[in-house]
Amino acid sequence: MTAGCGGPALRYGDLDAALGLYAGPLLARSDAPALRAERDELDATVRRAVRRSPPGSTV
Repeated sequence: MTAGCGGPALRYGDLDAALGLYAGPLLARSDAPALRAERDELDATVRRAVRRSPPGSTV
């Protein structure tokens, strides 16, 4: 996962910090295969973390 996009915060379970750092899709206009794969992985990881957050959390 890309540094500066909330990855380390997610790895340590700090969803609030990760969402504060997440600025949206990584280089959204890029079609480069490596960037597209990284972007998809980051987006999926953030979505999963939000879905797994406890009901009533600040997310």
